[in-house]
Amino acid sequence: MKRSPIVLGFLLACFALQAQNINKAFSSSGTITIILDNADLKVEAYSGTEVQIESSGYSGPPERAKGLKALSARGQDNTGIGLEIMTSGGAMTIKKSTGQSVDYRIKVPVKANLKIEEDGWGGSGDYYIKGSMGEIEIKTTNSDIVLEDISGPVVAKTTSGDITVTFANMNGDKPTSIVNTSGFIDVTMPTSIKADLKLRSISGEIFSDLDLEFPDTEFKNRYSSNFDGKLNGGGAEIDLRAISGNIYLRKK
Repeated sequence: MKRSPIVLGFLLACFALQAQNINKAFSSSGTITIILDNADLKVEAYSGTEVQIESSGYSGPPERAKGLKALSARGQDNTGIGLEIMTSGGAMTIKKSTGQSVDYRIKVPVKANLKIEEDGWGGSGDYYIKGSMGEIEIKTTNSDIVLEDISGPVVAKTTSGDITVTFANMNGDKPTSIVNTSGFIDVTMPTSIKADLKLRSISGEIFSDLDLEFPDTEFKNRYSSNFDGKLNGGGAEIDLRAISGNIYLRKK
């Protein structure tokens, strides 16, 4: 049976949009930098020694551009899935090189340090990280930040997304800082964690079910939404700051 050119073109387009995978060897405790825009990102930590990347939604350059090179400040696609990947020493940089909307799922070694940035204002999805035991630094503009079952220190900041963090544990004594301009901050942690907490919200409220220890002076001003407290006598510094959103601090 003959197929029309339109049907064949549709089938080829669907095939191009299917998930595509690449794997890259990586030092288990180095730093991975990921810079994206107009994308959803899911990062899962695992016990392997490769960075495994799966993309969906990338259709490649147009047929008319065959044999030509894209001129773009984003960088050059050297993966075939809309990414430029560069390695240097124990570090890897993964940068989106296409303006297309693409979803990426990336598996990383569990102890790798992560530095993730949303570059631009085109996003509105989730930047999700699960199971990491390394240090995490993440910054978004519009996209929500979701960190699940993490153990390393966190530096997280967003302008108009929400931030949700669940700690499985807290390794080491490096400080954690979570800052949100217009969304909420929701943090869950084991009751066994020892921490010094700084909680700040300019126009939102702060809620918690943890047994926090506060100096008596913290409650003299009934209009204050700024609190310094200790959990289990104090320990690693955890700084939560919201401008116009609420802060939720929960026990796991």
